[in-house]
Amino acid sequence: MKIISCCVIVLAATAAWAADPVAGDLRGKVIDELGNPHGHMTVGKNEVLFYDRGTIELTDGRVRIVKLITEDQLVAKQAAEAEQGRLAEENRKQLVEAGKAEKLRTLGDPGFTLKSMAEQLAYWQDFVKRYPGVDAGDRIKPLQQAIQVDAQQKAAAVRAAEPAKPPLSPQDPGYQK
Repeated sequence: MKIISCCVIVLAATAAWAADPVAGDLRGKVIDELGNPHGHMTVGKNEVLFYDRGTIELTDGRVRIVKLITEDQLVAKQAAEAEQGRLAEENRKQLVEAGKAEKLRTLGDPGFTLKSMAEQLAYWQDFVKRYPGVDAGDRIKPLQQAIQVDAQQKAAAVRAAEPAKPPLSPQDPGYQK
């Protein structure tokens, strides 16, 4: 019984291995063995077929290069990618929560409102870089507008404080009629 089960395992492994295309196989055989690719690229007589397990490069419709990983490697790769995605999402959520907490602390800090508008704006601009998942536009936009209005008012005050220049007389350089 042990001999039969060993033979079945060897045959199954051999059959799985034999299903991969080899150099010289026709494009049709590749499709029969691996199914339709999820993408392909053709340049002149050369074609690349894209599969989850890798690529098959053909020239004149015949396999030239096989770059495939095994099914086990694919499963491991997909599991690793899924885990990386899960961890990245977990980290993103933690960063958002930390950002929300910092935003609440900052808004509750009476000393923060004593800072200049430019300092507050710089803080919020840095904040959105550190916490990209937390909106601070409700803080940045009003500060930008207030700073712009303040600059316009200061410029108008400077212009108003300048003494009026007398009109040019014909003896002054640059006088034009």
